[in-house]
Amino acid sequence: MANTSINTCPSCNTLNTAVLMESIALFCKSCSNIVYEKAVGPVKPKASAPPPDWSFIQINTTGGYNQQPFSVVGRIRLQLRNEYKNFWCVALENGASLWLVESFASFAVFPAVWYNYTNSVSDVRAGTTIHARKGLKLRGEYVEKCEGITYEGEIGSWKLFEPGFFLVQAANS
Repeated sequence: MANTSINTCPSCNTLNTAVLMESIALFCKSCSNIVYEKAVGPVKPKASAPPPDWSFIQINTTGGYNQQPFSVVGRIRLQLRNEYKNFWCVALENGASLWLVESFASFAVFPAVWYNYTNSVSDVRAGTTIHARKGLKLRGEYVEKCEGITYEGEIGSWKLFEPGFFLVQAANS
């Protein structure tokens, strides 16, 4: 990995390895306390261990995407009203990150890039066309409110650290 650093947990003195070029937070693998965090707007991440997960994807799972090897380094778990979703933070060999998410037995990989949605929020609904940004039309699949959010491992580019936002699942052709 391109940017490996060893960080000591201030609570339990466990050594934790960070590998991302642009890391927002690192949570201790032993006690789940915050090892380091980077302010993201007015809200900072809070230490909170997610519940155990039975997914075959776990931290340290390896794989490949677009012929690039990767390793899973972190997880954000969103507790939605009717289900939950795991967003796995994936580190590429050069230290860049991607997100891997599972939904209804399907997987999606997307870059760690955030865009501001400037259209009317009332246009964001399941079964409708969502004009995400110039030239990008998505088909809304469902919308659910995030009731809880927890973290583990190293977290790359992420902006939503408090529950209360709406997760929109959409796809394009």
